[in-house]
Amino acid sequence: MRAFFLFFSFLYGLLIGSFLNVVIHRLPKRESVAWPASHCPRCFVPLEWWENIPLLSFLGLRGRCRTCKQPISWRYPLVEAATGLLFLLVFHLEGFGIKGIALALFCSLLVVIFWIDIDEMLILNVLTFPGIALGLAFSAWNGHFLSALLAGVGGYVLFEAIAYLSLWILKKEGMGHGDTLLAAMLGAWLGVQGLIVALYFSFFIGAVVGLAMRFRRGKSEYFPFGPAMVIGGLLSLFWGASIGHWYLALF
Repeated sequence: MRAFFLFFSFLYGLLIGSFLNVVIHRLPKRESVAWPASHCPRCFVPLEWWENIPLLSFLGLRGRCRTCKQPISWRYPLVEAATGLLFLLVFHLEGFGIKGIALALFCSLLVVIFWIDIDEMLILNVLTFPGIALGLAFSAWNGHFLSALLAGVGGYVLFEAIAYLSLWILKKEGMGHGDTLLAAMLGAWLGVQGLIVALYFSFFIGAVVGLAMRFRRGKSEYFPFGPAMVIGGLLSLFWGASIGHWYLALF
């Protein structure tokens, strides 16, 4: 029974991931996520139902559009698989209750933010504002509202300060407004301890990526920081408590 439940959680995540692909593609363009029906982004031919089966359709079509034969982006199966695995992990740890469903929604928001920021270098307010509100509501229901509020405000203030100091000292933008709102959103969901762990991983990942880009291209370049924050947030969500306890045990 347990195995069936986890398998169902994974399948449910695949289906949600298929929808998230639509959101990722259309939301930055301010297009409706409900209409028109799914279609090839190159030849615009509507997809048949059997071309919309998560993962399997991509494999069956060998990664190419049935009509125009142009390659299908690997992002589509990656988003589906990642969402499926995240749902599997969430429901394995929390069960299929209010908490599990809420955290699955949080993960879905992070998946969308991750890929839109990679594609557009943009974190949309239409994702972060509802994410902050839902995070505070979830934390209030879960009995951690004060920690969530402090973390949300603290994350926002910290990133605004980084952005201001970067403009003042380096004469260039260090953090975008979307990053500050994402920090507030992470704080609203994760609380103070969770946000600290998330930001630790975020800055570490960002530093590694920045150094790698500088080494490869010979100069510093802008790159979206949101994906690093998303990865840090997910690491904190699933293993933040264990990491925090391990760190405190060192002292």
